[in-house]
Amino acid sequence: MTATATTTAGVTSSEFDPAKAEEFGGQVMGILGGGLLSLMVDIGHRTGLFGAAAQGWATSDELAATAGLTERYVREWLSAMTTSGIVDYDQDGERFRLPPEHAAVLISPTGMAPLAVATTLLARHVPQLVHAFREGGGVPYAAFGPEST
Repeated sequence: MTATATTTAGVTSSEFDPAKAEEFGGQVMGILGGGLLSLMVDIGHRTGLFGAAAQGWATSDELAATAGLTERYVREWLSAMTTSGIVDYDQDGERFRLPPEHAAVLISPTGMAPLAVATTLLARHVPQLVHAFREGGGVPYAAFGPEST
């Protein structure tokens, strides 16, 4: 199905291209999925789960014990990390690990996991930012300050 847009303010849009819409839909899904995954990376960083998983193969129970966390939440987090390709999963032993190459990128002294905190900080202020878009004003810089982990 194609649709032709009308001319508005001297701008004419082209016909609707379903293939472009589908491609763009995939791009948007990648962006949205990445945003959610960024929050999961932040959780792994703040809870020490990446460090625990980098120590070698372990079950969700073992990782939860190592990190001092509740197994149920660790198991759900591991599911997200596994499906995203961040954590390896051994189905036979029901064990997980953070491969050394991934650990180097995420938890080394110059690792990227702490960057995920920025997504979490911004997400916390979306309602205030939407209000500022509508009413003006803004969100004070201090609102974006350090927080406890």
